[in-house]
Amino acid sequence: MPANAAAHGSQAGWVWSQRAELARHAEAGSIRPVVDALRPLDEIADAHRELEAGGVQGEHVLHLTWTPRR
Repeated sequence: MPANAAAHGSQAGWVWSQRAELARHAEAGSIRPVVDALRPLDEIADAHRELEAGGVQGEHVLHLTWTPRR
């Protein structure tokens, strides 16, 4: 647990202690995130509005499209 975790409230210790266990489950494939939408970063405002309105069944994941300069 980070040295400053206690300063962030009583839940910080629990969250940190569960991190390794959650990572093991994710690696084993026994838990999976629920993704409601995959959106480009320029639609972040729309994503926030939908999340705040409620009824979303999973997370909204934002992605970046990167084109290297030539």
